[in-house]
Amino acid sequence: MEITVGVTFDAYIDSGAPGELTLPESSIEKLSCLEEPVVDGQAKIGTLAFDNPEVHFIPMLNSTGYANIGSSNLREHVITFDHKNGLIAFR
Repeated sequence: MEITVGVTFDAYIDSGAPGELTLPESSIEKLSCLEEPVVDGQAKIGTLAFDNPEVHFIPMLNSTGYANIGSSNLREHVITFDHKNGLIAFR
């Protein structure tokens, strides 16, 4: 699955992670500009948008480059997994 936060990342769902969104610490450079980071708005998973998600950066994800979508974002949605076709639906 992909998630876009200004930059697109491959992502996985981690229902046991308490946070909203965790990105590799090494991605800070991809997301930075000449100014200090500011609250910008949304993270998108397909057509689903999360307004002002809390984003954490950790070095543990550097080797994978993956984003981690935690339970804080998931608990307000019904999630259906279609393993056969490799699809996930959020409602």
